[in-house]
Amino acid sequence: MNKQAYLQFIFLFGILALPCCFKTKRPVADADAVVDSLVAKYRADMPSNPSGVIKIFAEAQKSVRDSVDYYTLQYYTAICHYYNNRTDSAFEAVRKVIEYGKREKPSSRSDLLRCEAYNCIGVFWQVMDKRDSAIVCFQKTYGILSASEHRDGLPDVCINLADCYENNGYFARSSFYYRRALFLADSLDAGDRLYFPILSATARLYQKLENYPEADRYFRQAEQYRDNASDYEEYVFTNSRGNYYYAVKDYPQALDWFRQADRIVKNFPQSNFQAIVEGNMGEVFLMAGQPDSARYYLNRAKELYGRSFDQPSFKFYIDGLYATLALHENNLAEAGRLLLQPYDTASVDPQYIYYRNRRLEEWYARKDDYENAYRYRVRADAYDDSLRNTTVRNRIAEIDSRYRQDTTLLKKDIRIAAVEGRASQWQRIALASLLVLALAGILILFQRRKRESEYRKQMTTVNELRMEIIRNRLSPHFMFNALNAVMPALGQYRELEQPFGLLIRMLRSNLRASEQIATSLENEIDLVKNYLQLQALGDPERIHAEWSVADDVPKDARIPSMCIQIPAENAVKYAFPPEAENARIDIRIDRRADAVHIVIEDNGVGCRPGANAFGERGTGSGLKMLHRTVELLNRKNVEKISFAIESNPDNPATQGTRVTVIVPLHYRFE
Repeated sequence: MNKQAYLQFIFLFGILALPCCFKTKRPVADADAVVDSLVAKYRADMPSNPSGVIKIFAEAQKSVRDSVDYYTLQYYTAICHYYNNRTDSAFEAVRKVIEYGKREKPSSRSDLLRCEAYNCIGVFWQVMDKRDSAIVCFQKTYGILSASEHRDGLPDVCINLADCYENNGYFARSSFYYRRALFLADSLDAGDRLYFPILSATARLYQKLENYPEADRYFRQAEQYRDNASDYEEYVFTNSRGNYYYAVKDYPQALDWFRQADRIVKNFPQSNFQAIVEGNMGEVFLMAGQPDSARYYLNRAKELYGRSFDQPSFKFYIDGLYATLALHENNLAEAGRLLLQPYDTASVDPQYIYYRNRRLEEWYARKDDYENAYRYRVRADAYDDSLRNTTVRNRIAEIDSRYRQDTTLLKKDIRIAAVEGRASQWQRIALASLLVLALAGILILFQRRKRESEYRKQMTTVNELRMEIIRNRLSPHFMFNALNAVMPALGQYRELEQPFGLLIRMLRSNLRASEQIATSLENEIDLVKNYLQLQALGDPERIHAEWSVADDVPKDARIPSMCIQIPAENAVKYAFPPEAENARIDIRIDRRADAVHIVIEDNGVGCRPGANAFGERGTGSGLKMLHRTVELLNRKNVEKISFAIESNPDNPATQGTRVTVIVPLHYRFE
């Protein structure tokens, strides 16, 4: 919903946070007390009057004798250059600080200055969307801090790394560094200051992974530390909480949180923050069916953004909402103007492209252009499949990363417990020592079994998700091409020629049918007969198919593709238990007046919507697709296709299912 708006926030907040890229304790000494005092005095003037502060720092550099003091002022001069939109000068100034740190003999003050310089240049790269370069700088900062006495800055660097990985789409690495930041905040006793931003960011990460229960758990934990939050952290939290409730379709709760965020950002000097929140509120009102309120807040967001509105990603997002509003008001001209204008989609989230294809499908359907409506529905479904597979892969990686990290910590805890046990055994008598060892062994055995159980559960989840991806990758095109390649090698096995030839014909017919909205009655009958004949190869006596096609039915009559195949296939798969006797499928086709009447009937267990008696993979997607296709086509025709599924009223003893399709002979499928 609000990803582009959130990226805009990251850009602005990154600049605001530059003067204190991460928080650590500076060593107190007379040599740098004057410089620290000077920086503290002019820190608030850096964003508003960067040129003036640069002159003050340059004048101060002439009088300082200590090289660390000199390059500390150089570091803050770089930040002022960045505020002054002089990016090249900012980078050059920071690089001078880094080069000095490499030459200088290592000390507590020089190490800290070099860390700040690397972290600062990393933030520069981050807000310029060059996150790979930012990650390299943050990793260097992390390495220097880990080997120095300034380890209290490590949690902040971990948050920077996690944010970069998250916005690059590496959710497993992002989760690792958020958890690492939380662990370090506990270890270094810096929790009160950092718990709120870390827990909030972790909640947003799980929301992106569509793991909403875990996201809600972290949001609730973060709420316990809101008293320690800054105004900007409060804004991020309330806006993200609103996004969470929007994602789970709880619009009243989403609106309440966005209103809280709106009250906070009204005191901010930058209008962009309020534009983000009011754009979110407009979208909530749109989804809640309140177009007047939606238009008011969307207009407010556009006005507040000002010239920034022309940013391609944000314009694409807001114009999409205006197009939805126009469709809601049946203003097709305005909707078409917004949807058909050219956009630079290089930086647009694929999810928003999916929504645009859905809007175009609806727009073309309302204009009775069903060919284009169908084309954009196929495009939207392709984006939806890609987004779902990406989410599945990210969830797999996050689960695996979390398991590995938790296992590593568990092993460390066990080793620490063992060392402590050995250290204390000299103070105990022999019997107590044996008791401690026995208890330690029981504890280790219990923890190992618990870990193995958790591992089996995690790997089961991982394997299920991986199999889902593999199934999505299989296609009839692949199977058809593979069988065609194998057929020449089977020439010497005559008994295999018929079944393989039948399978290839059925796949060819299926491919043709899946790419067409309509087909001839003759082609559909051939497809179903090939399928039933192929099913009968395994057990010819299990299901008997009976055909009745009236002579006056025109074989070239056009009907919806697979309207006989899908009901027949459902009957074969789900209508009969393995022990069923006298299983029968009757397919009757006749002409009544100016319509083709098709009845597919079985004597199985009967129609039970939502149930699947004998298969674990059935989803009803075939019947849903057929129903949606008929519904889309009927919008254009005065005479409608009739499509009905019911329990067989003529056969109450054995139940059974009857599918009836009535297609007018003059029906238009264009």
